[in-house]
Amino acid sequence: MRADIPARRRLDIECKTLENIVYEITLDKTKWLIYAIYRPPSMANNIFYDSINILLDKGSKFIENYMVIGDLNYDFMVKSKSQILEDICDIFDLSNIVKKPTCYMKGYEPSLVDVILTNRTTLCFKTLNFNTGVSDCHHMISTFIKGHTPNCVNNGYEGTLSAEKVPFTKEKSILNDIAQETKDKPGYGNLTEEELMEKVETILLERIKNGDKKAYFQLGLFYYEQDMFEKARTYFERSKDFDYQSLYMLSCMLYDGIGGEADEKCAIEYLKKIAHSDSRQTQHIKRAAQFNVGRAFFEGYGVGRQSDEEAERYWLMAADDGNPKASILAQTILGMYYSRADTQDLKKAFFWHSEACGNGSIESQGCLGIMHEFGIGVKQDMDSAYVCLKEASDRGNVYAMGNLVGHYYRRKLYIKAADLASRVAQFHDVPLLSNETGCLPGYISKGIALGCFYYARCLHEGHESRKNLLMPKSITQNLINMTQMFVQDYKTLLNMGLYRTITVETSILFLHHSR
Repeated sequence: MRADIPARRRLDIECKTLENIVYEITLDKTKWLIYAIYRPPSMANNIFYDSINILLDKGSKFIENYMVIGDLNYDFMVKSKSQILEDICDIFDLSNIVKKPTCYMKGYEPSLVDVILTNRTTLCFKTLNFNTGVSDCHHMISTFIKGHTPNCVNNGYEGTLSAEKVPFTKEKSILNDIAQETKDKPGYGNLTEEELMEKVETILLERIKNGDKKAYFQLGLFYYEQDMFEKARTYFERSKDFDYQSLYMLSCMLYDGIGGEADEKCAIEYLKKIAHSDSRQTQHIKRAAQFNVGRAFFEGYGVGRQSDEEAERYWLMAADDGNPKASILAQTILGMYYSRADTQDLKKAFFWHSEACGNGSIESQGCLGIMHEFGIGVKQDMDSAYVCLKEASDRGNVYAMGNLVGHYYRRKLYIKAADLASRVAQFHDVPLLSNETGCLPGYISKGIALGCFYYARCLHEGHESRKNLLMPKSITQNLINMTQMFVQDYKTLLNMGLYRTITVETSILFLHHSR
């Protein structure tokens, strides 16, 4: 799935009896379900018919616009061979927008077995059917959906924002104490990690049996930390009516479809209950809940309609005038929000990134470095830019690393630029880096793209300290993978009147090395 399209996989909709992947995407604030399906020729008609009916029926309850793409091995050129698929199309108001044969097997008549079925044909255009030379007999098919990706994505948000994580330090400390006390008991010192976890689970279950209500959340958190999400969700559900922490965790799991089916509407109902509560029990999670409600309005899930204004209102509540005990993530996101073309206010962007940076955000620290570097919302200051970019880089901000490489290069510190760029260009696991640093995946990808670009240029111009004549294969592949992010990032900056020194020669060089 392209990184600049807001999307998420819908595991809760996918069918176990079909080879299928289901994605939910958003274009022009309109949601689509994209079903990618393969039906092997050996699959019985009745099994396929029942399975795809269940699949489409489940999805249509959530989203009105949908598209089925794939090789279903029913020939639309011959009515008698495609009757089952025709019946399914009638039930779900689908039409096949591929009109010519797609499969040319030697010794057989051309057939139309690769299809694009949709209930919104008027929103699709320029449907293509062409031979790529890759397959021995199948053509490639494609279509365009009317719309454009949101500005929020084009400015660095990748798909959807993550929920704010609450540390629950007290409860985690209790769980650690239980584990340590168990390990210190006579005869328990040699327990394996798995055996120790079983003992902790037994202790918590016994506490619940004895009426300890706090143990419900502790056990749910224990399961969550062990990636046993279904069990975690069960215990959060059982205790949501008397434990706000359980209610918060349950709402996050419902919103993201963790441990079971997603239910965004219910999730937002629970989050609003916390966000507007005056109870002392919600004080440590209230700002996080407000951030997550803002996130929902920004993405348009579970709130009826998407609203930037409501997202801004909730994020301002969560940010609490820069309070270090409030949502630091909300402060960072506000800095990004005010950098977007649609909601641009660079002075506010600089203010919120400054507040978040002062409260420990490495993402905002990197953003401040870039703002100082190019005079965005503040007077240009190369020394301040270096300090921010260097400190953020040292703390693991990949986007800051990529921009620090550019900082070195523009100052003709080519050896430093090449050395750092070679390290950045080898990063590839974006989700892992995002989880470790808390930085947005879109910005991490762009940091890697910058590293790849400048490393290619350093090699081309002979600045690399080890005098490599060829770029390592792993970095070459990374460069190709990140090309889209690079172009997207610089296109945005050029639209803002920045990066005026980017030349045609630079772009050609980048593409030359990517080959």
